[in-house]
Amino acid sequence: MKKAKLFTALALTLILAFSCMIPASAENYSVGTEGSDAEAAITKVLTMPEGTETPTETFTFNITAIGIVEGEGVIAANGTNMPASFTKTIDFIPADAGSGTGTKTVKKQSGNIFDSIVWPHAGLFKYTVTEVAGTTTDLNYSQAEYEVIVYVANGSTPGSLYVAGIAATFEFDDDGEEGDGEKVDPTPGDGLVDGTFSDLVFTNTFAKKGGPGDPTDPEDWILSISKTTTGLFADMTRYFPIEVTLTNPSAITTAQTYKAYVVEQDPAGEPGDLIVVTSASNGAVQPADTYGAFINVTTGTLSTISLKNGQTLVFTEMYFGTTYVANELAAADYKAKVDVVANGVVIAPIENSAKNQACSTASRIIGENGNSAAFTNDHQTTSPTGLTMNDMPFVAMIVAALGALVIFIVVKTRKREKAK
Repeated sequence: MKKAKLFTALALTLILAFSCMIPASAENYSVGTEGSDAEAAITKVLTMPEGTETPTETFTFNITAIGIVEGEGVIAANGTNMPASFTKTIDFIPADAGSGTGTKTVKKQSGNIFDSIVWPHAGLFKYTVTEVAGTTTDLNYSQAEYEVIVYVANGSTPGSLYVAGIAATFEFDDDGEEGDGEKVDPTPGDGLVDGTFSDLVFTNTFAKKGGPGDPTDPEDWILSISKTTTGLFADMTRYFPIEVTLTNPSAITTAQTYKAYVVEQDPAGEPGDLIVVTSASNGAVQPADTYGAFINVTTGTLSTISLKNGQTLVFTEMYFGTTYVANELAAADYKAKVDVVANGVVIAPIENSAKNQACSTASRIIGENGNSAAFTNDHQTTSPTGLTMNDMPFVAMIVAALGALVIFIVVKTRKREKAK
């Protein structure tokens, strides 16, 4: 009985001592009990512009053994006095949809990083947690670093051990800048999309750039803006000015300049065969590249580009998540409408109620699933008699029929006169 009381007293003393060594707030560390170890998890946050597909990527983390904490010092890890360094991974796939407007955020959480670790003895074991930089293009890897101390305690039976607590501090941020040593809670959350996560967070940004491609191949188009002119007396050679403004996604902080080509049906080819026809009539033409002449369009700058019937302005290289506005200026005697597809989603047609009005796509996201703006201008001039020009073919048919009737009557009349 005396031995049992002594053991209980020693256990309480150990718990009291442990509580003095770890942070005072229970919100800043993971707490365990005998039979239910404290746990720590890594949270990976991947941010990308809206409209970007989540990449297939495996993120790897180094959990590096530093040493055993003794008083104010550390006995360096030597390969035998504490569990060796190891790695953990977190996988991302395109099906990880994420959430957010403008910027899409996908969060995932690892399992307990110290699961299955065999501790050699009680003590305070110090590790650092860092991310291994990968080689995926357009992916900015985190340079954050956390210092983690695992408090391993003696259990109630001889030789038994358990993880009584895990504390972590923030040493370097995602950009590699020195942190303030702030305590963070490594305790795993539920890991649900809108749930809770460990505060051992590594944030990466992903800004995917599509292209470059062939402007005469619609499969390579990232954004297309087309022009169709209709109406009996519509001028098919007229160029209609369209103001185009591109805006970078939030992950891209410097102005980007993209090539825009004007294409149309090849008169010598099969239907669907396109050629580059960019000219000074369209805008400020640059010297031709492999595909032909082009126009430079820079993000954050308004560019005015004119198109005539049958022409399409195409971009084959651009960061997904870029937004654009295409605003066609008012054209006398034409009523305008535009059909928009944004990241594969068909938008309800935007149609003016009258002629002589500007027509705009409004701001639209440029995603990986198809983006287009098809402007149609319908000639609305009326004849002096009040008949619309669209009625003229029918009027012409009636006039022709009446003329034929008159000729028939005249011929019949002359035949009768000769017969007399």
